[in-house]
Amino acid sequence: MNSPTFFKITPQPFALDLSDRSIKIIKLAHKRGELFLENFGEFNMDPGLMEDGAILDENKLRNAIERAVNNLKNGPLNTPYVACSLPEQKTYLRVIQLPKMNEKEIASAVQWEVEANVPVPLSELNFDWQVVPPLASQTDHLDILVSAAPISMVDSYAKLLSVAGLKPFSFEPESVALARALIKDEVALNPVLIIDLGRIRTSFLVYAGRSLRLSSSVILSGAGITDSIMRALKVDENEAVRLKEEVGINAKENEPLYEAIVPSLTDFKEQVQGYIEFYYKSLGHAHGSGSKVGKILLVGGGARIKGFDKYLAVSLGIPVDIANPWVNILKPPLKETPELSFQESTRYATALGLALGNF
Repeated sequence: MNSPTFFKITPQPFALDLSDRSIKIIKLAHKRGELFLENFGEFNMDPGLMEDGAILDENKLRNAIERAVNNLKNGPLNTPYVACSLPEQKTYLRVIQLPKMNEKEIASAVQWEVEANVPVPLSELNFDWQVVPPLASQTDHLDILVSAAPISMVDSYAKLLSVAGLKPFSFEPESVALARALIKDEVALNPVLIIDLGRIRTSFLVYAGRSLRLSSSVILSGAGITDSIMRALKVDENEAVRLKEEVGINAKENEPLYEAIVPSLTDFKEQVQGYIEFYYKSLGHAHGSGSKVGKILLVGGGARIKGFDKYLAVSLGIPVDIANPWVNILKPPLKETPELSFQESTRYATALGLALGNF
């Protein structure tokens, strides 16, 4: 006779956000019924270890991960289990609308959707789907969230973590983790556009109702703006970053800096407009009070350009906020922890979302 099971212990993973040029780690823990930041760290990587989300040098990348894990702010981690991000540009995520049907029919329709829209053979993909609960009580169709990723990519990430002495616990697209961190209670009555302006790439995500609706990743970067400042003002990278974050697009304080930044921001604004228009034409449906984008949330290192949020808000006619990656972790009005300021937190949004997914 088997003994009854009174307690089930689930491994508590740490979050690992891998990108082409950086490693970010977050470990959350429970204390008296509340979540708190147990450990964290950010580490730059040399070029050539990863490119466009693909692993190029497994040995050097493994060493970089091992150094990161062993040099965190609050000492070594107490778990080998890891929840790892998957690069947005290598994954497919979209909500499709189907007539009301049974589960078997949904599975068949999803398979057709993946075959028709993902440029990878079905036999080489991991894909999944789930019905998105509507906000409206009565609807004449189903919203289905479909996600897919190449098996070879997931296997390469799993192997990398294993050779680094870690145990893969879960893999999740960056967009899913970001939305979990940034959308309060994971519900948006009106569509929200999330812009993650990173060092190398920028991700655009639309969240409406109870789910992501659309995601895309393009080569637009905060590093490009930094390079423009360096060339125009003849300063080094550290000074360019300081000027970008502390002065930004305030022409009264530094007109040459303003002239160096504005062309890049104008191009960026046009990219945002194009993405919003694409959303309206292809997927401008959401169960709520409207289908127009009601708010833009900025996150990532590029979100720290001083005045960037106000520039976008005026240019697009849409409210723009710097996203709060603690909105589903800390009790309001808290927006930072003693160890990690709100300004620094914007770079950790994906990692915080990954960590939050395990509670």
